[in-house]
Amino acid sequence: MNGIEAFWAVLFWAALVLGVVFLGPLQTHHAPGRLTQMATWLLMTALTIAYGGLAIFIIVHLLLFTLGTGAAFFGLLLSAVLLAITPVAWWFGVRAVVRRIDPHDRVRG
Repeated sequence: MNGIEAFWAVLFWAALVLGVVFLGPLQTHHAPGRLTQMATWLLMTALTIAYGGLAIFIIVHLLLFTLGTGAAFFGLLLSAVLLAITPVAWWFGVRAVVRRIDPHDRVRG
């Protein structure tokens, strides 16, 4: 992948995030349906894992080359835990937004 392809990939992911934030359930002022909740959860989980994986890759390599294999191993363990809880954390985040929009917990089917 050259620089232009990487630029377009980052721009595509940024456009998806902005679409979720600005055109998503926060702007409609009513509770989103379950399909919308699942799509938002899936998109935010995928974006977090993609960007988080890139950041983890860089951080673990910095740890490896500056502090050694022990620090890199600890960084890998910590990153595995963080990536494993990402879907759960985003599910609670999406549910919190839905409850803030509709405190009576009415969700459209």
